[in-house]
Amino acid sequence: MIHYLFSLNLDSLFLPIEIVLYICALLSRWVANTLDFNKNYDVSVFETTIRVVGGLLSAYDLSGDNVFLEKAKDIADRLLPAWNTPFGIPNNIINLAHGNAHNPGWTGGDSILADSGTEQLEFIALSQRTGDPKYQQKVENFILELNKTFPADGLLPIYINLTEEQHLIPPLLLGPWGTVSMNIYLKFGYKETKQQREMWETSMKGPLSLVRRTAASSFTYISEKIGNSLIDKMDELVCFAPGMIALGSSDKCAIFGFICSLHGHAITFISRHQQSWHEKIISFIQGRLDMSVGTSWNILRPDTVESLFYLWRLTGNKTYQDWG
Repeated sequence: MIHYLFSLNLDSLFLPIEIVLYICALLSRWVANTLDFNKNYDVSVFETTIRVVGGLLSAYDLSGDNVFLEKAKDIADRLLPAWNTPFGIPNNIINLAHGNAHNPGWTGGDSILADSGTEQLEFIALSQRTGDPKYQQKVENFILELNKTFPADGLLPIYINLTEEQHLIPPLLLGPWGTVSMNIYLKFGYKETKQQREMWETSMKGPLSLVRRTAASSFTYISEKIGNSLIDKMDELVCFAPGMIALGSSDKCAIFGFICSLHGHAITFISRHQQSWHEKIISFIQGRLDMSVGTSWNILRPDTVESLFYLWRLTGNKTYQDWG
């Protein structure tokens, strides 16, 4: 299991290349002789894509060992039936042995937009390395379908319907998951299409329209929206937004003030509570107090630190480096 975990993180190991290649050589034998995906259990299509497919492709890119590419194809082929829906919008859960796909019961049968919208990078990379276009075609079809009913105001819901032609159906429930899928278009880098760029820029209008400030200290935050009501709450996942906007913005002067204040206020809240980590949920109070902690736990997501890293690299301001 330790070897398996290493294989999923080889692209982020800060080690000399000789050591990484040595690890790849050890993993190659284990992957070839032990790793078996023919298991009768359900997995998350999203988590398996970004961690297993992505990890195996990283190992292949680093080592050139074809065993990693073959295993990446094996697991990807087991995930592909998830896209066999009327409009090609994937289910979020699939059985690896039998290919039976479905969505979690708590979504009411709908797919989670953040999951379905962040599976493109690995499948496109797999098509590029194998020369087989089927992986790329599956995930790019989702983008085409999403664009057909893409909202003009950029407010994306959390869930997306599999069977209705009007995929993004009301009532609107907009939280951190609703916009995280737009992060994928930045990962395409300079190869993004004009359509993808336009979708990303439109989607950025949504969160910016939900920006509010507290009365006491004028702290900046992004509220959530249910129907026509704004909820004074911000999930820690939203803290990926400053980094994403900074990377993708073509008008950095106009937008940097917002993203810097958003992140600065999050860090201020942490220091007030003498915490070395970011709370999972923060509720904001429109009165004498600014905010309160919504949970007593944190799932150790890297979103805040990731945004701080991008802001430091893009601005050269050492304050962001110190905060990180």
